[in-house]
Amino acid sequence: MKKCHIILAGLLFSSIACSTKNQAKNCEDLKTGKFGFYGNRSGREYIIERNDSTQIEADEVSGSVIEFYINWPSPCEYDLIFKRHIKIGNDTAVLHRHYFPVKTIIMEIRPGYYIFKSTGAERGFELIDTMGISKSL
Repeated sequence: MKKCHIILAGLLFSSIACSTKNQAKNCEDLKTGKFGFYGNRSGREYIIERNDSTQIEADEVSGSVIEFYINWPSPCEYDLIFKRHIKIGNDTAVLHRHYFPVKTIIMEIRPGYYIFKSTGAERGFELIDTMGISKSL
C-alpha cells in the first residue's frame, strides 16, 4: 500500500511538472505577435504588437500609440517600462499621464486568448483580465 502511495505521488508530481513546463513553452509563444485588448475601465480597444524587447500599444479610439520596453524575467512573466509616445492622436491627456513600470504574470493560456495579472506597486494598481491573441501572425 505504501508503494502505491509513492507511485501516485510520483505521477502527480510528474503531471504538475509537465503542466508547468508546457505552460512555460506556451508563454514563450507570446513573446512576439499581435494582440487585442479591450479596457473595461476605459471602454477603449487597443492593438498591441510585441517582439521580445518592445511592446507598442495603439489606442483604437484616440489614435495614440505608446512604446514600452519589455523585459521577460521568466517565460510567463514580463515587465513593461515606458519608452516614448510614438503618436499622440486626438487624446492630448496622454501627454500628462504618468506611466509606471508594470509587472505582468501570464496565469493561463487558452485558445485565442490568455489570462493575465498586471500590477504596478508604485500606485497600488492591479488588473486581472484577458488578452486576445491574433491568429494573423
